[in-house]
Amino acid sequence: MPCLTTNSLGPHGRLTSTATGNQLASAKSFLEGLAFASVAAGDPHVKAIVTGKPYHDYGTITGVSVGDVVDTQRRRRRQLVEVRVSDTVDT
Repeated sequence: MPCLTTNSLGPHGRLTSTATGNQLASAKSFLEGLAFASVAAGDPHVKAIVTGKPYHDYGTITGVSVGDVVDTQRRRRRQLVEVRVSDTVDT
């Protein structure tokens, strides 16, 4: 993922629209780059998933969403209304 610099922050400490767009594009490219689908039957197919114990059920990651608030461990974070940009992951 691209690093965030001070230029990524707007005047009120939120990410600029350019920074959120760059993060969104990078995350989408990363997930699409992980995917692999072989053309031969029985060969491996790889996609990014979300799962947990007991690892029988899973969900394929189909989208990416990026907000303009940098997440930190602060109690006041929940009070901020975040502007989000989203895109689908082509797999």
